[in-house]
Amino acid sequence: MRPKIYRWSMTFLAMCTAFSLVLLSSASARADLSFEQSLTDWTIQNVEDSWPSTSHEHVAQIVTYRYSEGSKSLRGGSKVVGDYSPWYKRDLTETIFWTDYQDLRNLLAIKVDMTDIQRQTSHYSWGYGMEISLVLSDGVNQSRSLLWCRHEERYWLSGIEDNPYEFSFIGADGTTWYRYGTTLTPSRWGSTDFGGGPLANVNLAHAKLGLVFSCVSWHSSPQTLWVNALVDSIQLIRDVTPPAVAVSISGTAGNNGWYTSDVVVTLTATDGEKGVDRTEYGFDGINWSPYISPVKISSEGETTFYYRSFDKGGNLTSSEVLIKIDKTPPTISASSSPEANSVGWNNGSVTVHFEATDDISGLESLTPDVLISTEGINQTVSGVAVDKAGNSASITLSEINIDFTAPVVTINSPEQRDYLAQGSLTLDFSAIDELSGVLSLNAQLDGTEVVSGQEVELFGFGGRHSLIVSAVDLAGNLGSKIINFRVVVPAKIDIDPDTLNLKSNGGKVAVTAYIELPAGYIVDEIDIPNVRLDINGMIIKPQSSPICVGDHDGDGVTDLMTKFSRQEIIDALGGAVGNFKVVVAGEMKSGCVFSGEDILRAVIPGK
Repeated sequence: MRPKIYRWSMTFLAMCTAFSLVLLSSASARADLSFEQSLTDWTIQNVEDSWPSTSHEHVAQIVTYRYSEGSKSLRGGSKVVGDYSPWYKRDLTETIFWTDYQDLRNLLAIKVDMTDIQRQTSHYSWGYGMEISLVLSDGVNQSRSLLWCRHEERYWLSGIEDNPYEFSFIGADGTTWYRYGTTLTPSRWGSTDFGGGPLANVNLAHAKLGLVFSCVSWHSSPQTLWVNALVDSIQLIRDVTPPAVAVSISGTAGNNGWYTSDVVVTLTATDGEKGVDRTEYGFDGINWSPYISPVKISSEGETTFYYRSFDKGGNLTSSEVLIKIDKTPPTISASSSPEANSVGWNNGSVTVHFEATDDISGLESLTPDVLISTEGINQTVSGVAVDKAGNSASITLSEINIDFTAPVVTINSPEQRDYLAQGSLTLDFSAIDELSGVLSLNAQLDGTEVVSGQEVELFGFGGRHSLIVSAVDLAGNLGSKIINFRVVVPAKIDIDPDTLNLKSNGGKVAVTAYIELPAGYIVDEIDIPNVRLDINGMIIKPQSSPICVGDHDGDGVTDLMTKFSRQEIIDALGGAVGNFKVVVAGEMKSGCVFSGEDILRAVIPGK
């Protein structure tokens, strides 16, 4: 028996190959039809979103087709005549649909509901088989999912007639067809299972799918075989859920959704049913690149990162994410107002102003103006600019020198007093500035520039004089001091009478003063209204007349006679007696000052 069994096994394999050729020849007439076109006599009864198995959580679209006039009866059969030639015969009588595989890319399952399956054989023996199958074929190779069969041969498959009403066919991962719902009992010679098969040898780009009814006989005697069934409905369970794409962005996060470093975008696509076919990315939504590994983005600014993913059912997920990168800190500058002078000093308050720009994310904040109102050298002010991404830049403005205080000027000589027009005077003045320092020191004596240490001859220099000393520090502050003094021409004064009786009521009502000037000065130039007599701290003006020029003492020097009120002098003494210094001074029309003194004796008889 073993040689015969071996021969039957080999014969059955040859039978399967012949069956592929029969399928191809029968399918050629409808190969150009889409799935829906191939079901022209069927109508859509229902469309729902669910899943026919509790083992799946994925939501799919189920479209149920029914024959327009109720269930459709199909019959397949074969007849063997002659002896052992041919050894077997397999025949196909009708195909419900015959469509391109590409039209079914998003199919998760095909579920066929059949009722009233009938079969007939003229010989009840080990030599026949009846099958209802879903077949995927590219013309050379095929994969078959057996929905129903009856093999009357003890060494091959036992029947699955115990579940004749509901069968299904699944291609969940796009690479292998799986039997759904029923498991065939393998033969005792191995685990041959017609309920599913790998698709590695089927060219899916050219494959076609069909529902076929067939019978096979490998008996030597002629016999008639057929199988018939009512197909109640065909359900197409499609994967309508696109893949899920998780986007992970890594980089140094800044503020306001910006990154301050290069960014790496990682895409993770998943699909719960047929699996992910491909994932792509791009930067314009038009041109796409295959996503293989995380994508690094270095360009600063706003970049739109487009991505999409297809599952093996053709479902598409597409989206985009805005990537904002700013790695560059703002540009910041600082300026002071008013500007310092040429040597770097200010003599007033200084305002420090900051300016900043940021061409990428934009400026978020900037240090406001800072007012410096304190004196000091090399003061500093710092400012910070921050952009919207969080990048910051700082700047420090240094060497801010402020000096409000003017130099201090000191004049030691001359003093503010009278000097006799004889000998000389040494000028002595200086200036100090404890902060910025003295930049320049200038002095003018009656409008003429002089320097400290300079000798001034006083003879011939009589009159009123002013020394003005000015100093400027490095900040531009001006300090000055003025000394007014007089250089007095020594005059010879002769008071007549030189003794004054305070109780006398004689006829003299005036006291005469004779004024002589040294050589080089002319008494005619004396300005009478500016002459005065100073006694006991009182100033007495001269009488307007008589006034004359002469030489009353006969010394050959011209003198000027002027008179003062005797009573005013007595009043000035206030009844005091004794010797009193009398000073007679005045100005000449040229402005020259003269002064001289004499002694007046005041008496009261009896005292």
